[in-house]
Order: sequence, then structure tokens, then C-alpha cells
Amino acid sequence: MTPDATKARALLEDAGAQIKAATKDLDAQIAKLGEAKTPAEKSLKKKLEDDALQAALNVGLNLFDQAQTFPREAKSTDLRKIRGDVIEKAQAAFQKVMAKDDTNPICWVARAWYGRCYQEETDNAHARAEYGKIIEAGKFASDAKRLARYFRLIAIREKPEKGEEAPFI
Repeated sequence: MTPDATKARALLEDAGAQIKAATKDLDAQIAKLGEAKTPAEKSLKKKLEDDALQAALNVGLNLFDQAQTFPREAKSTDLRKIRGDVIEKAQAAFQKVMAKDDTNPICWVARAWYGRCYQEETDNAHARAEYGKIIEAGKFASDAKRLARYFRLIAIREKPEKGEEAPFI
């Protein structure tokens, strides 16, 4: 492990704590707002809910980034285990977000990252299955479709299946 990776991990851990605090604050604001009755209240509640979903997605992204500070092919089984544990935490965060609302684009982006976590742990079959669900999804998944296609290209490059040529990316 390099000193730069250690520094980056510390910065990411601090950022992660700030994101979690922001998520709690947004949840408190949503709870305080209660039942939205007027159009202005409904609009505010929708914005707060989207902000809370984005913050929850950012928690997962931060964890994913933290995992990248550990070498994928580390010789130390302890480092590989820590890396795997952090990927699992990220995947759990993405799963929580993607389960919220299948009409929200943020939830579909979380599904793409959920699949990427499988891919990161060399489970390309599950990753590709998630990417397929996204690519076949409706209009709400447009951002996630781009991400899923990109992640799928990486999967093909890393481990092409029969009849696939590794793309030049």
C-alpha cells in the first residue's frame, strides 16, 4: 500500500462521515415537513427526498472509492478481506437506494453501481445480469443505462465471454 492511498483513504473516510451527517439532516428535514399538502410543500418534499436519495447514493460511492485505495490483487489476505468488506458495505448502500423507487433515476444509477460491486469482486455473471436489467429498463433509467453500458464494456475487456471481443477502451 502506498502512502498516497493511505492519505486518500483518510480523506474519503472524512468525506464519508460528512455525507452520512448530511443524509441524517435531510431525513430529519423530511420528517419535520410531515404530510405535504400544498403544491409548494409537495415540491419541497420531493426535492428533499431526491436529495436524500442522492446523499445515500453518495455514501455508497464513497465506500466504493475507499475500496479502491486497497490493491485489488494485494498479496496480504488481510488487505484483500478489508477491501472485500468495504465493497460489501458499498453494495449494501446501493441496494438500499435501488430498492426505494423504481421510477427514480437515482435508484437506477444505484443499481448500476450495485452491479459494479459484483464486477469488482469478479462475479461478472451477476454484474452482467444487473446491467441487462438496466439496459432493458424504461425511460427512468437513461443515466443508469449509460453507466451500465460502460461497466459492461469494462466487464467484456476484463473477461470476455465466448464470441465477445475485448473492446478498446
